[in-house]
Formats: sequence, structure tokens, C-alpha cells
Amino acid sequence: MVRSVKKIAEKRRIGQYHQAVKEILDSLKLVIDANEEKYRKMALLERLVEPERIISFRVRRRTS
Repeated sequence: MVRSVKKIAEKRRIGQYHQAVKEILDSLKLVIDANEEKYRKMALLERLVEPERIISFRVRRRTS
């Protein structure tokens, strides 16, 4: 289950976000495996790795 959720996060291709998701899922692996059916039923992990929002912007250098 952890692998499938990691793949979902990888598809988003957001560098730091992907790394954070991987670290969190790795640290929770024992808990997730012990309660896998409950997490699947509620789709908790899939919702957990869905970013609330992504803010992207450019800063232009001011030339004088």
C-alpha cells in the first residue's frame, strides 16, 4: 500500500513535496501495514498525499 501511495506522489513531480511524502510514509510504514484495511477503506493516505495547493511564482530581477 505504501508503494502505491508513493507512486501517486511521484506522478506529481514536485521535488521537495515528493521527498517529504516519502519520508513520512517510510516513518509510518509499520502503522500503515498494521491498519492497512482501515486506511484503504477511508482512502486516508491518498488524501494525505494530495497537496492542498501549490504556489508557484517567478521573481524578476530588477535592472537599473
